[in-house]
Amino acid sequence: MSPVYQATRPSGALVRPIFILGCGRSGTDLVAEHLNRSFQIKLYNESDPAVFVNWRLIGLDVVESLTANSRSDVVLFKPIVETYRARELLDQFADGKVLFVFRHYNDVITSSVRFYGDKTIRRRAEKWRKSGFSVFLRALPEPVKGDMLELANARQSAYDDAAIHWILYNSFAFTLGLCSDSRVLLVNYERLVQEPREAFQRLSRSSGVKFSPRMLEGVFATSVRKPAPPRLSAGIGAECERIWGKMQKAYDRQLSIGDSG
Repeated sequence: MSPVYQATRPSGALVRPIFILGCGRSGTDLVAEHLNRSFQIKLYNESDPAVFVNWRLIGLDVVESLTANSRSDVVLFKPIVETYRARELLDQFADGKVLFVFRHYNDVITSSVRFYGDKTIRRRAEKWRKSGFSVFLRALPEPVKGDMLELANARQSAYDDAAIHWILYNSFAFTLGLCSDSRVLLVNYERLVQEPREAFQRLSRSSGVKFSPRMLEGVFATSVRKPAPPRLSAGIGAECERIWGKMQKAYDRQLSIGDSG
């Protein structure tokens, strides 16, 4: 954020907390880092020890304090591991917003296995299966939890395990009612990198900051559907396709009615 803007901004002016959520490897870093080029934004990434421990928020009181004492217009937080807390965040912060980033499952799954490795991916999925996905508390209705357990019991590879993660985290957009909330902006990664000017103008308007051409620097479309599609078990692949279709419809619907306020 610009030191000049920080020094001249009126004390006590409204500061809005915005949370970047979604499934990992979906482009949340790109959204955070490029929006942060705005002089009106202060970013706290998930590795920042002032806000996060093990990629999880220390507490909502910390978020509230940092927001209240900020001299920026927007304080941007990226607790994507805690995407299942989206409704809690919106309930706690009346002026808050969520940017929910989603990306096609083929690219996310391939990127996840390459980045985290087979063992880490499989260990996480097994932990969720053994706990009955109980870590996600009220974010998953019982029928959805049952469906996730069925998928987890049918998984056969690390790609299947990464697919379950993608299904789970994108399902929160629906189980938490985010797609119908005016304070939630869906961000399609493919559209973001293929039509960056329109996408970042939309992000800027929704965030309440001025668009800057600097946000577009280093955004390339070459990452879309680049690797070969992963091999998925039939049932898991079908569920990925179903959720992807729902996300696309929700995104198109949001575009048709205009930016959320």
